[in-house]
Amino acid sequence: MKSAEPPKLEPDPTPQGRICFKAHSGGKCRYGLPFFGDTFNMFFNYVSDGALAEFVGGNDTLSGGDGADRLYGEAHGVSYHSASWQSGIGDEVLICGDDVLMGGAGADALIGDVQTIILHNGYSTVLSGDDVLMDGTGNDSLYGDSINTYGLAGYQTGADTFVFEANSGADTIYDFEVGKDHIDVSALGYTNFADVSALFTWDAGTGDLIIDWDGAGTYVDQVTLLGNTSLTADNFVFA
Repeated sequence: MKSAEPPKLEPDPTPQGRICFKAHSGGKCRYGLPFFGDTFNMFFNYVSDGALAEFVGGNDTLSGGDGADRLYGEAHGVSYHSASWQSGIGDEVLICGDDVLMGGAGADALIGDVQTIILHNGYSTVLSGDDVLMDGTGNDSLYGDSINTYGLAGYQTGADTFVFEANSGADTIYDFEVGKDHIDVSALGYTNFADVSALFTWDAGTGDLIIDWDGAGTYVDQVTLLGNTSLTADNFVFA
């Protein structure tokens, strides 16, 4: 999702994991800062034209508890301002890690990459991680990639996997990409697409795809994929 006016980043007070970001120029480390995954926003002022600034996220495992948790594979927000925004010479790259996020009993939000990215030069590139989001028992919100991006020259989404088990609640996947992402139903015991597709319904008003995992028609144990999504067997991992 994009907007003309980037928001002001505010700190998130609930740490869940840790990543390490670094920036380097000419092979020399400019920053080597440890961050807790969803505690800090990252603000960088990089003033050298023609230099490479590279921010690399770790491969983290985050687990939610009984409450309504927010798990970020990388960070709550990244804001980066380079002198190269004037000349277009600089090259800034944000590389997100391949993370595993495990929801708990509450209504959790699982965000595979940085929630909000604000890069102020228009020449920056983000490479998203290939994340695994394991749904908990609450009514969870699942984002494989970033939610908000501003000022990027290139944005590459990750190949994410959304894992479901029995009694997972009424969940929502906000950014499922057909042809790239997967839904893992192996723990539910499904072995073929015919059985899974029999559980499909579409919301008449929005076109959203709803999968009723237990087939009971109560839609208590389900997942909603936002957008009119047509899935095939290639989108699933079966038992």
